[in-house]
Amino acid sequence: AIIQYPRCYDTLFSSPAYLESHDFSQKFTNCQNEEDALDEATKMAGGASPLLDKENAWKRSYRALEELYHHGTLESIGISSNFEPDDLTQLFEMATVGPHVYQGTFETLIKDESTVEELVRHGVHYQVYDAASVVAEGKEGAPRAYARLEHIGASHGGMLDLYGADDNVYGYSPVQVVLGWLVHHKGVGVVPGTTNAAHLAENSPRSLGEGDFVFQPKGGIEH
Repeated sequence: AIIQYPRCYDTLFSSPAYLESHDFSQKFTNCQNEEDALDEATKMAGGASPLLDKENAWKRSYRALEELYHHGTLESIGISSNFEPDDLTQLFEMATVGPHVYQGTFETLIKDESTVEELVRHGVHYQVYDAASVVAEGKEGAPRAYARLEHIGASHGGMLDLYGADDNVYGYSPVQVVLGWLVHHKGVGVVPGTTNAAHLAENSPRSLGEGDFVFQPKGGIEH
């Protein structure tokens, strides 16, 4: 179980990501509007409205997850990169177990050393959720870097490149190169995040972790 947001922000409801998303059957304009739309049973289950104490309500949610973990209902507890440094500090001070997983961005993993070091110090497993989309966007936004990934992938024999048009071309796609580097070199988890069956097979645990696909990037991706 993952707590995505430690508190509700009215700005979320005007963000392009929310407005353009198809994941919500009903769209709201602000936190109170969303709260008012909840059925009475849901409102009562959580006790006082989290909007009455935005800075501390998430702690009650985390305590509830801890109880479920101790009862054996949950195997692990996680949080997302929406938790600010101050939130993380408070969490580590109050938690009796976990968090076990931190879902963060590729950029945070590469650039935010202090956050990553703090997570490592507390034994939290980093899980990247946007690596595939970052690489895909790089084909247009960073063509030279993308070409370099293509070259690295082509130099390693292996399964079919399912992103390619030629079924007889062997090697690894740029996405596979980065996901393989993250899994085998950085030791982090990845969430490919795709609805395409071919891409899902290409980036599956089996293709990234079994057979001859044990990507060793020395002399490659880091240079």
